[in-house]
Amino acid sequence: MEALFYPILTVIYFILFIQIFRYSRESEYWGTSWLLFLILCLFFRYFSLSLGTGIGFNEMLEALHIFAYVVYVVLIPLLVFVALDIVRRVHVDWGERLSTKAIFYSYFLIAVIFGVYTEFLRSDSAKIILDPIPATLFLALLPLFIVGWALWIQQRWPFMLLGMVTGFCGIGIGRLLNNEWVYAICECLCIWILVLTEKRLITKEFHPVP
Repeated sequence: MEALFYPILTVIYFILFIQIFRYSRESEYWGTSWLLFLILCLFFRYFSLSLGTGIGFNEMLEALHIFAYVVYVVLIPLLVFVALDIVRRVHVDWGERLSTKAIFYSYFLIAVIFGVYTEFLRSDSAKIILDPIPATLFLALLPLFIVGWALWIQQRWPFMLLGMVTGFCGIGIGRLLNNEWVYAICECLCIWILVLTEKRLITKEFHPVP
């Protein structure tokens, strides 16, 4: 099944990349670009896993996969900035406050340090190959709960919150059971919800709901 699972995810992320690339050409907000880079990183990560499960992990593929994993762990906290960008775009009143920006930037730094420490300083390359389920994503998703709640209350858009709750629970189950398939599917669900939300942000001008 692995011979099909990783290629399917690779194709899905390629499709999501094409979609978000189109949106990035229409959007003037940097959050769209951060999401674009993250999806591109996920595409290369699962592309390297597809090759590795198909033809075996030789030295070159191991190096490629480890590099993709390193970039992934460093970039996944960018979801914090994606969350901040969304609250500003939908005109949430606290989104433009200096204190809000300081909190989000500090949280991003904490997530990066946590990811580097837990995934690299306490691990080796064998763990990255055999157990590629980073815990950093949990921290990165937490601000999106706040954004999802704000979108639900202010803009009557519940799908982001529901998607993030479902994805977060699934990722937790995958991590607990050490099941990368469950983790990867729920991670993909979260990214798809973000792309869907981005589409709504592009096609609809948001105003505060009275």
